[in-house]
Amino acid sequence: MADTRPNITLPFNQWVNLYAETGIAVGTRIAVENVGSADVYLTVSPTEPPLNYDAYCIVRRDGLPYANSQGDSGAWALCSHTEGKLNVREID
Repeated sequence: MADTRPNITLPFNQWVNLYAETGIAVGTRIAVENVGSADVYLTVSPTEPPLNYDAYCIVRRDGLPYANSQGDSGAWALCSHTEGKLNVREID
């Protein structure tokens, strides 16, 4: 198992590019765990979505980690209620 990466802080109501923040190559399969205090929206997109974007999955604070698909064009996260926090890791 690789070393745990630092958690990613999500500023209130701002999309964050998970691949750019972690340095993981775009398209690599990742697992995203919500370690903050609020639910987080995740979406696959090659560019930053608008704030009112309505195509996402929800990673709940008390839920299981979310895993994306190999080859996804991008991974973006948003916490619209407060500052959020995620931990992201590569999946073999």
